[in-house]
Amino acid sequence: MARPSKWMMGVDPDKPVSRAARRAIESRLEVVESYLPLAAKQSHRDVEYVHQLRVAARRAGAAVDLYGPWLPPKRRRWLKRQLRRIRRAAGEARDLDVMQQRLAESISQCDAAVIALLGEIETRRRRAQRPLRKIHRRMKKRRFGRRWRRLVRRIRPRGNPAEARRAFGPWAHAALASAVADFFSEAEQLDASSLQAMHRFRIAGKRLRYTIELLAVALDDSLRRTAYPMVEQLQDHLGDLRDHIAAAAFLESALHESDKTAWRDRLAELHQCERHAAEESRQRFVRWWNEGAKEELRRCFDELIDLPSHERKTA
Repeated sequence: MARPSKWMMGVDPDKPVSRAARRAIESRLEVVESYLPLAAKQSHRDVEYVHQLRVAARRAGAAVDLYGPWLPPKRRRWLKRQLRRIRRAAGEARDLDVMQQRLAESISQCDAAVIALLGEIETRRRRAQRPLRKIHRRMKKRRFGRRWRRLVRRIRPRGNPAEARRAFGPWAHAALASAVADFFSEAEQLDASSLQAMHRFRIAGKRLRYTIELLAVALDDSLRRTAYPMVEQLQDHLGDLRDHIAAAAFLESALHESDKTAWRDRLAELHQCERHAAEESRQRFVRWWNEGAKEELRRCFDELIDLPSHERKTA
């Protein structure tokens, strides 16, 4: 199966926001629906099925959050719960897939301890498949596809009558400005020595990235050419750090559970290597995310947000 486009496509910036909301939510939920049975039943053929399912659930959730005011409140909450369940069901399986691949590729000396460790990962991975099969059965039984399609048909302006006449283009410009302000507010509070703060910042960057993907179709092309690649780089740095931290935590758990002295020494060595790699990753991020990088990204967004309305991208 070909990977779906991450970009929102086929929306006229001069049309009402409700049209963009329907297009965004429908296209992203279709991807979730297509990958759910593949991740539940055929992940042994391609580990990317689970990865694509988790990403699709995140992107769909971002669309629901962005266009929340256009959705029926009760049905919106229901949909967010289902997407959260899908994302969580795929989460552990994907993390184990990544860890298994990383360890298999990075460990040159495949001794008894490493073989046992990879075996433990495989055992946990088989267990992690159960929630995926369960959520697939649940969604099929509760007619997830029919229910979200019914919700999409009910997307419309709610509360303020003026929203019914508002065009997607100007609204997207204002929505991006708000998302950028939230991101830089988090950036100003970042303590790079705190892993919890780094995690929060990674989530803030992810929110901004998904918002850009949803709004870029209505904005100047420089958003894709300049700002978005920097946000992607930020996510790559923080994602690498997260992978090392997750691997170190897994190895620490395996170290405590091991009852063989010879294995414990090897596991302790691997654990120390991952901790060292995590610290190196954190330092690389700190060197990259310096004042110059911050100002460059801020300038990219400021230039875009300050564009006169007649210079913004139109269909």
